[in-house]
Amino acid sequence: METDTDSEVEDKIYPAKMVYLLMKKDYRISRNIRASWFFNHLNTILELNLKSEKTEPVEELSVLSVVPEKDDASDDEMPPLTPNDGFRFQVLPTSVITFLAKTYRLVFVLDMSPSAASVDLKSGTVLIGQLHQTLKCCLTGLFHKICLCLLM
Repeated sequence: METDTDSEVEDKIYPAKMVYLLMKKDYRISRNIRASWFFNHLNTILELNLKSEKTEPVEELSVLSVVPEKDDASDDEMPPLTPNDGFRFQVLPTSVITFLAKTYRLVFVLDMSPSAASVDLKSGTVLIGQLHQTLKCCLTGLFHKICLCLLM
């Protein structure tokens, strides 16, 4: 049996602070399509159903996660959501839309000219050594697993 508070939770529409969209694998999506998605969904109410299984999106852009805005006027906490719960949110002009892809390609251009082998007079270190350390830190940071927390 469903209580009044359960139906209120289901009927509540949360304003979206951040929306994460997943782009279809092996499909390049232009900035025009991204902007079109935003304008087509601006001030509309969308429903997000969380799925426990990981399936490949059928559409070119699918909603991966939503972070609702915190309402300072009310002390209502965001109810805990389980997979397949209906979650309704509204895309606002202030919503931040982030487009994510399954894979990314990066190119690093490193200056390995003889001038990079000189000693930095200020720090007393060889510039190539600093270049190596900076590249190592960057690559280490890139290989960390990215975890999107759903509906925080």
